[in-house]
Amino acid sequence: RKKASQSKADEEEEEEEETVEQKRRRLAREFLSTVEEEEKNSDDELDEIAVERRLRDSALEDEGRLFKQIGDDVRDSKVTVETTMRGHRLPATCVCISEDGKVA
Repeated sequence: RKKASQSKADEEEEEEEETVEQKRRRLAREFLSTVEEEEKNSDDELDEIAVERRLRDSALEDEGRLFKQIGDDVRDSKVTVETTMRGHRLPATCVCISEDGKVA
């Protein structure tokens, strides 16, 4: 049991000793492998251009600078006519409410 607890302690020390650069590289490798797996599963050819595009889009999305063209996907809804009335010129000094309380 001492060996098991020592190995766990050793693993924790190794994790603590991981530098920021090593962590960044490890996370980048994990992300790249997940992207490659998703590309393989999508029945498209695993292509460097597709992976590069996916990584670029992911980075832009994280920065909040990714723009997607959705104009072709948007459908026109029924055109509604809205009428806007002019407001009061002076402050309202009284209000008249209907008997059911729905209209003021």
